[in-house]
Amino acid sequence: MTEKKEISWTAHAVVDDFPKSILAVFLVIFFSVAMGYCFAHPGLGLLSFVIISFSMLPYFLPVKYHIDDTRLTIRFLFFTTVKPLSSFKNFYHNQTGVNLSTFSQPSALDSFRGHYLRFNRNKSEVLEFLKNKIGD
Repeated sequence: MTEKKEISWTAHAVVDDFPKSILAVFLVIFFSVAMGYCFAHPGLGLLSFVIISFSMLPYFLPVKYHIDDTRLTIRFLFFTTVKPLSSFKNFYHNQTGVNLSTFSQPSALDSFRGHYLRFNRNKSEVLEFLKNKIGD
């Protein structure tokens, strides 16, 4: 079997896990209303809604991933992140995605230096591709 040269997919967390999405929307609204009520100012409730919603945009909006022989490209809204694939030394996965690490062993700094790629019903395909490109 020939090795794939590139792989692309779009992950949309709010669609992929709809029950959790309903809970997430409820919690955003609940905490925003609670903030406005606790401080007796509806403007603070609105401000907290905007801040919480903005911080959760990657969950609510689709993210596009593309990996080829030399680089990883992540597109979200009008932002594009491009990283050389050679900068990643390790990867490890969970049920919803894979974390690409710049360290040879899992580290507490991975969330700051690595990249988390969310699956879209293509877990085995992505893991096989990364195994061929980065190794175990």
